[in-house]
Amino acid sequence: VSKYERPTQLLFDLPEHEFPDDYYAEMHSTSFRRTVACVANATAARSVLAVARAVGITEKAALAHLDRAIQLRLVAVSDDTYRPARQIGFGATLEWYVAAVCVNDLGSVAYWGVEIEDLSGDYDVIVVRDTQVGYIECKSGRFSNISRDAVACFLERERLLAPQFSVFLADGMSRENAEQLAKRALEASQEYELEIPGVMEHSGTLEAEYYEDFVRVIPINAFFVGVQRRPLRNTLRRIYQFLTTVCDRNVRVENRAAKKRFGLKPDG
Repeated sequence: VSKYERPTQLLFDLPEHEFPDDYYAEMHSTSFRRTVACVANATAARSVLAVARAVGITEKAALAHLDRAIQLRLVAVSDDTYRPARQIGFGATLEWYVAAVCVNDLGSVAYWGVEIEDLSGDYDVIVVRDTQVGYIECKSGRFSNISRDAVACFLERERLLAPQFSVFLADGMSRENAEQLAKRALEASQEYELEIPGVMEHSGTLEAEYYEDFVRVIPINAFFVGVQRRPLRNTLRRIYQFLTTVCDRNVRVENRAAKKRFGLKPDG
């Protein structure tokens, strides 16, 4: 690890090693996060109407979110148009929030913005859950802006880290969008090998399992999830529950009955 958790990449001033309650509480709202992301990721200042249309909420709701974002110094206003308080995107701020959820709500150790020597880009969030290592890739904004290369990069980082689980989290997007992202992973046609010494050997490409809340890609145990109707922290908690009841074991043995309770669709 060469760098991690650089506060200068956030839209606000972060006290060292803290998760400020006022920022954390507001970020629980998906529409608030999307509103701030809409302004922070834009190339020019935006009006209330433009923000409302992009996020899919009323002008009144957009104005309320923007006023609160100004109070928190995430957004600035001038001539009835809005711009980010700092000229940086929303990505690192979302990573900070996801890491905060993992620490505060899920009892894990988490680090955001983890950069590795000789590797371009970063791991958005690295989680230590009991004895398991997890990797969470965080995306916000429009679904159309998530390229196939972004999914391929996620798979490559997963391969290098070899975590016990990984999550491709599309904030503010539908489950249908998550399904499309999972299909892009399958289309990468990457080969994987699995071995349990003295028991079995298996090789093949990625396969998908479809559930009510997410799509799980195996054998790498990657969850593709859109965060739209269910709060983000509930979404991650749901994945943790799945890990605990279905596959939280040292060997690749899974609880089929527990799978069904998560809404497994046998035919995909």
